[in-house]
Amino acid sequence: MPPPHDIQFDGPADDTYVSLGRPFQEEIAIHLARLSEDPEKLSRPSHFPYPPGFELYQFDMVHDGQTYMISFLFNYGDEDAVIIRRIGLVRYKNRPTDYP
Repeated sequence: MPPPHDIQFDGPADDTYVSLGRPFQEEIAIHLARLSEDPEKLSRPSHFPYPPGFELYQFDMVHDGQTYMISFLFNYGDEDAVIIRRIGLVRYKNRPTDYP
């Protein structure tokens, strides 16, 4: 198995990460580690409504009874780096996990 890719943050992604609460940061860290292992397999090219020219990785997270979709938009850098350019977070309404 090849070594993991180096994960780097670009401005807006870093600002978003810092602004999120600890539970979100911890879950994001888990998924960044996963993504670093095989970004080609775990992502796909971005598409509308996301801007073109990025790779897209998404996952759901449940926190305090609410379901969130978290998205990473990234590009590849030099020497096997994955550069996270944007982190998006959307709270779903009326998902099965949103009910007691």
